[in-house]
Amino acid sequence: MNHHLRLWVTLGACALTVATFWASTAVADESAVDEFAADESVADGLPPDPAAEGLAPGERFDALVARTHYEQGKLRTLQARFVQLKQSELLLEPEESTGMVWYRLPNQVRWDFETPTILSVLVKDREMTTWYQESNRVERLDIGRHGERFLQLLGPGSSLVELQRYFEIRVTFPVVAADPYRLVLAPLSSRLKKRLHAVNIHLHPELYIPVYLRYEEASGDQTEISFDAIQINVELSVDRFDPPGEVAKSSIPSDR
Repeated sequence: MNHHLRLWVTLGACALTVATFWASTAVADESAVDEFAADESVADGLPPDPAAEGLAPGERFDALVARTHYEQGKLRTLQARFVQLKQSELLLEPEESTGMVWYRLPNQVRWDFETPTILSVLVKDREMTTWYQESNRVERLDIGRHGERFLQLLGPGSSLVELQRYFEIRVTFPVVAADPYRLVLAPLSSRLKKRLHAVNIHLHPELYIPVYLRYEEASGDQTEISFDAIQINVELSVDRFDPPGEVAKSSIPSDR
């Protein structure tokens, strides 16, 4: 995998996880959302509460699935600050980056890295654009139909049941109300296992969106991202996800 595709796999997975992985486990039943939709409280407009007292473990899990599905249906845009920590055998010490991320349903993402390098990564449709602002240079990568499928799988429009076709997912429920829901995703297919070992996600206990992500590659490299100052459904200009205009450009073939 070339350097730029590796960057896309890492950043693309992380960015889309900001607004995705609406909680599920390997034993989830696709009828869970339908069952809660038929409940009187949901019919009256009250979302299911996975923290409610008196729920059996299976009912609590079903409530989490239904609640994240409910919140997912309201999500249109997202912006947040992030701190990313990258660990790799190729790095002498962990590398920390900070910046902003924006997401628009269904598959538009922009990362602006502010430190240590000023860099923007934009994912839109089937193309990733990397903008090196200090040298005013742009590189484009066609992520192809497989990349687009990856975006759809990890995006908020994906089915919980479909997600389970690719990952075994375990969830740990919070003991204290302020604690997050902790999810661990392990790939099921040999193809995914060649590139990905696991993804750890912490879901906000009220917003039901990720506030922490650890992405572990099969090589042993790890990327951790923490999010704060999260805002959902804010107004985002259309051109925020457009690549810059008059700059030096180069194209890189995709690994299809």
